[in-house]
Amino acid sequence: MVGHVRPRRGESTVSSLHDLGRQVAALQDADREALGAADIAGERFIRTVRQRSRRAPPRHLLLAAIAGFAAVALFVWFGTRQPTSPVPLAVTPAVDVGDAIRAPADETIPLRFSDGSEVILESGTEAVVRALTADGARLDLARGKAQVSVQHRAQARWSLRAGPYSIEVTGTRFDLAWSPDSQRLALDLEEGAVRVSTERSDHAAVKMVAPERLVIDEHGWHLSHSGGDSDSPIPSAAPAPAASAPVPSPAANSPARSTAAPAETPAADWQTLSRRGEYRDAYDAARAQGIATIAQSGSSSQLFALAETCRLSGHGREAVAVLSRLRARFANSEEAAVAAFQLGRVTGGGAASAQWFRTYLSERPGGKLAREASGRLLEALHRSGNSSETRAAAKRYLERYPSGPHADFARRILDE
Repeated sequence: MVGHVRPRRGESTVSSLHDLGRQVAALQDADREALGAADIAGERFIRTVRQRSRRAPPRHLLLAAIAGFAAVALFVWFGTRQPTSPVPLAVTPAVDVGDAIRAPADETIPLRFSDGSEVILESGTEAVVRALTADGARLDLARGKAQVSVQHRAQARWSLRAGPYSIEVTGTRFDLAWSPDSQRLALDLEEGAVRVSTERSDHAAVKMVAPERLVIDEHGWHLSHSGGDSDSPIPSAAPAPAASAPVPSPAANSPARSTAAPAETPAADWQTLSRRGEYRDAYDAARAQGIATIAQSGSSSQLFALAETCRLSGHGREAVAVLSRLRARFANSEEAAVAAFQLGRVTGGGAASAQWFRTYLSERPGGKLAREASGRLLEALHRSGNSSETRAAAKRYLERYPSGPHADFARRILDE
């Protein structure tokens, strides 16, 4: 009799393991199919990207194209823009061009311009702003006195008129007074340079360089030098009182007259012409007498006047020769030191001028012209291009004259 056969011990466990293995294998096959599909999809994506990248331009070419387009757009924009006109200076308080301004009694009116320039109208002064431009202004001084301070700029164009006289300014500081009743003009130049001309034909234009004073009245044009901090004028074209005394008659016979130099009579002639502002005629008269003769025998005041006559008539070399002779004849004197300062003014700027201003400062370190000589030395060194000496001179100037007329110039040098 055949009965039921029971499995041996362990056979059921083996069968279960076989079933589990088949299940795992099935899962792995499914995973492989999924991974394969993912790989295929990834490869297709990569091929698509590569095909698109072949069609797209390189990045640097794309950026160049964008930059080119922007440049063309800017060119077209600037080309179609209307040019803007320069903005004229503004003035405070607001003044319309052509309006008359009058400073009340016991009161001043400061006119402040947007470039930093300033014109202060003193009590009772009448003026008119004739024009305002981007480079400057034009004012008429009808009567009274004005304190003028024009900022130095490369393109500055300022002018003031007083009666028949015109003052051209680029950057400077001065006081101007005009009386139409007496036809008298007085200009005290503290800093910089100006050119004074007239619409009349009786006088040539005169260029002033600080520190100088010009007075024009019925007696002519009188140009002299102001003495820095002192009110005393430097001996110059304005002769000493003795030089303007009447010349004795040759027929007179007295001890005082017999000792007079024979050149006194013609010297008075050229000095009279110089005092009138007729510098060309004065030079011709001095030359006819002999400039070397005057330089050898004249007084220090006469030599200063002769040097100015030469300078203002356009004969700078002879002005240098006269001043050099003055220094030799009056060595170690105040006049010799002032002549060194004047030589710095007439030698054209730069290293040569700087040496003469140094000479004055070494001979008169506390002299009346020490401040002006220090400022002129700074200007001369700056023109010569010696930056180290210029900076050293700027520091010395600010130490001694922190509020002096060249203080702003010195600070600009140190800020460079």
